[in-house]
Amino acid sequence: MPQKRENAMRVFGIIAAVALGALLLLGCVSCAKNEPETPDVTAQTDGDALCTLSFHSFDGGGPSYDVSIGDESVVSCTSERQYNDPDHDQIDGAAYNVILSFKGLKTGSTTVTVVSNSPIMESETWVYTAVVDETLRVTLTEQDNPA
Repeated sequence: MPQKRENAMRVFGIIAAVALGALLLLGCVSCAKNEPETPDVTAQTDGDALCTLSFHSFDGGGPSYDVSIGDESVVSCTSERQYNDPDHDQIDGAAYNVILSFKGLKTGSTTVTVVSNSPIMESETWVYTAVVDETLRVTLTEQDNPA
């Protein structure tokens, strides 16, 4: 009887290790895709509220994100880096999110293009239509990938 229990515990350990490995691999794959967490985002009606997009990156080769706005008089963009770990300066390859914040400047619409650039990964491009209403609320809608 103790031998069966020992074998059952060994099998359980193997299954747990495989499951944990699969979860870790899935997490790495989702980070490597560098897809925005929120492809369609609408800010609040308050003109000071910002509409944001979030992209994944990491120190030492992770992508940077360049934003191009068709009509800069309609919407503006700022970029901020938010690290996942407070001790990021002591971690090689520390992960972070690039937060792109869009603010409506006047009523209208324009195209917003985000391009990822990395020395170790392929470049990717996302194209959005930004619409700013009369309350300066920004709505970003992702367009089909131009590639």
